[in-house]
Amino acid sequence: MRKDLVKLVVFSDVHGNAMALRAMLGSQEVKSADGIFFLGDAVGYYFDELDVITLLQGIPKLFAVQGNHDAYYQKEMSEIERCKLVQKYGPCYDRKDKRITSYLSKLPLQGQLQIANRSIYFCHGSPTNPLEGRIYPDKDIKVQDCVADIILCGHTHYRMCRNEQGNLFINPGSLGQPRDGNGFSFCTLILETQKVQVDFHTVFIDIEKLEYECVQRVGANYYGYTVLKRNEA
Repeated sequence: MRKDLVKLVVFSDVHGNAMALRAMLGSQEVKSADGIFFLGDAVGYYFDELDVITLLQGIPKLFAVQGNHDAYYQKEMSEIERCKLVQKYGPCYDRKDKRITSYLSKLPLQGQLQIANRSIYFCHGSPTNPLEGRIYPDKDIKVQDCVADIILCGHTHYRMCRNEQGNLFINPGSLGQPRDGNGFSFCTLILETQKVQVDFHTVFIDIEKLEYECVQRVGANYYGYTVLKRNEA
């Protein structure tokens, strides 16, 4: 790559899917990156949350933030609250691990950097609500969210690249649990002097293996399983 270019990798919403994270980390796009951004939600839904944390800890040049599920994982809650989380989002909330809590607790809710003469803001949700905000590809963007040249956000599980009033909003989609029908994904940003090139990349995994694990552990009525089924096409 030319010395005047900066290549960044952006991914989000792994949700305990270590299979997808390993596939992404093995790609040439990641190996040649100058920096890597993780936009939160390491845990929830699927079952390899400790493996995911271990893999994240091993990524050099990683800029990471918490997602809403990462915050849920750390929260002190009643038995009723915990049971509701387990019922909808899977068993990881039933087997909290101090190694995971320790890693997640050190992650900020948002961050901002200056890279290649551009300001880059990153969070899980949106600048006005870093944990729970949602910016969809077809929804209006608030003026208050235009906080940097490039705004990186996740949470919706929808790929997005939008230019709003000169601000570039990017969502890499979900690496662990896509919901837009476009597959398990991450994106790369090539920063040049005059332009930014954004490319989306699809990761291919053994989805049948993940579906089988869902049925064996939680049952075919599990929400995480239904999301996988509707993304098979």
